[in-house]
Amino acid sequence: MDFIDLIVGSEGIFGLVTACTLKLAKRPEAFLDIFFSLPGEAEALRLLAAVETARNGDLSGLSGFEYFGINARQYMKHEDRFFQGDDTVGIYIQEPLFGRDELEAAEGWLERLAEAELDIDEDAMILLDSESLQTLFMEARHSMPANALEVVQQRNAFTLMTDTVVPSEKFAEFLAFTHDLLNTKKLDYLSFGHLGDCHLHFTLLPHK
Repeated sequence: MDFIDLIVGSEGIFGLVTACTLKLAKRPEAFLDIFFSLPGEAEALRLLAAVETARNGDLSGLSGFEYFGINARQYMKHEDRFFQGDDTVGIYIQEPLFGRDELEAAEGWLERLAEAELDIDEDAMILLDSESLQTLFMEARHSMPANALEVVQQRNAFTLMTDTVVPSEKFAEFLAFTHDLLNTKKLDYLSFGHLGDCHLHFTLLPHK
C-alpha cells in the first residue's frame, strides 16, 4: 500500500478532512442498470481491460461496476435467475444516461463485450428496467453476506471479511496470489466488490 493511501485513500485512517468544496452535478435523464454473467475471472479481467481502454482509464462515468466473483454465486439468493449455465462470476453495471435510452446504451455494452472477445447472447444480458427486477437483484446482492454468515454459524466459527484495493496494473497479479494462498490453506471463501476500482472483499469461511 502506498503511504499516501493511509492519508487520503480508501484506507485513510491517518487523515482528517477539515474542509471540502462541493458542486452540483447534472442530473442524469435515466440510468442503465444491467447484469450479466461470465464463465470466470479471466473473462472479467478482460472486460475490465477493455472498458479501461475504451474510457482512457477513466471509469468515473460509471456509477456502478460491481463484481460477483469466485464462489459468490453459490451464496447468492436467486442465482439461477441471474447466472447463465455454468458461468461462475457476474457483473453489474450502472451508467448514467444523457441523451441516450437504455436499449441504445445496452447495445453499446454488448459491442464492448464483443471487442473483449466476450460475446454473450443478448438474452443473457439482464436489463434491470423494472422495480420488480431491481428488487430481485438487490435481494440477491445483499443475500451473500447473510448466507455466508449462516454457514459459519453452523460451523460454530467466525467470518473473516477483508477489504482490499490495489492499482489496476497489479490487480490480476494480486487476484492470482490471493486465490492461490487461500486455496493452499484449504479455506472456503467468496469474493465480491467493485471491479472498476480494483476493490474486492474476500470473505473467509473457516470450518473452526
